[in-house]
Amino acid sequence: MAKPPGDSLVVNRILAALPHKEFRRILTHLEPVSLNARDIIHEPYKPIDYVYFPESGVVSKVASTEDGACVEVGMTGREGMTGLCLFLGVRRTSPFKAIVQVPGKAKRLKAILFDAEVERNAAWTGILLDYTHAVLSVSSQLAQPIA
Repeated sequence: MAKPPGDSLVVNRILAALPHKEFRRILTHLEPVSLNARDIIHEPYKPIDYVYFPESGVVSKVASTEDGACVEVGMTGREGMTGLCLFLGVRRTSPFKAIVQVPGKAKRLKAILFDAEVERNAAWTGILLDYTHAVLSVSSQLAQPIA
């Protein structure tokens, strides 16, 4: 039997926030995966096959410059998910690469199943709107004026 969200076995904060019924519905579709350092989770502008819900470790969003240098523009840990653009109706990744910076564990869900769950119930929508707001708030704080 599935442990209810909020239980100590549900480590990812988005999954833990789901109502028990919604969590149980996706439980058999959540695939446990290892996140190894330097694994590429999403390539820039590619279709998204899976969304990832980290339980430990850190996935960084990295921008590449024309000369090949890289800069981190965001990161995701157990508070969030990768592939958030699917929730916003965008089927391809952003111009950033998602790379594992700190190894750990995650649950992944096929993008098509994630889409169906988001369409099926408002619980996902509320949770993901809150998460989107948090991501945008942090991103806006990173912006610095050019002197």
